[in-house]
Formats: sequence, structure tokens, C-alpha cells
Amino acid sequence: MKRWLQINVSPDIADGVSRRELFRISAESRLNDDVNLWMEFHKARNLTAHTYDAGNAEQAFQVAIKLPEHGLLLLERLRKGNA
Repeated sequence: MKRWLQINVSPDIADGVSRRELFRISAESRLNDDVNLWMEFHKARNLTAHTYDAGNAEQAFQVAIKLPEHGLLLLERLRKGNA
């Protein structure tokens, strides 16, 4: 997202911004539809990257099962923007 924004919107638009702000800017640029959902993906990634608890793994899995649909939509929008 960040690279696409830098290339297609402004070279410094995403420099030094928080993850939430990056997702918000991406939503404004029509790359994603739901900032909160992308924050869930980010939190689930962090949860599994730093712990090995079965409960955390299950929680992350419940979020991750939504990712393919939204990841493919993001990929489609990224490709359209670079066409």
C-alpha cells in the first residue's frame, strides 16, 4: 500500500505515518474499504509474531480467514491503479 501511494499519489504521503493512518490514506485512495478490518489483520499478525499461545493462534486464525478475500481485492485495485 505504502509503495503504491508513494508512486501514485505523492512520494512522501505515507512517510512516518502510523499503520492506522496508512490504512486510512489507502481507503481514501480506494485501495481498501475498511480501515478497522485492516487494523485487525495487522493486530493478528503481531499477535502471532510475538506469542505461541494456542488461544492467540485461534484468535488470529479467525481474523486471517477473512484476509484472502480482502487481499485479492487489494491486489486487484493495486493492479488497476498501475494500468
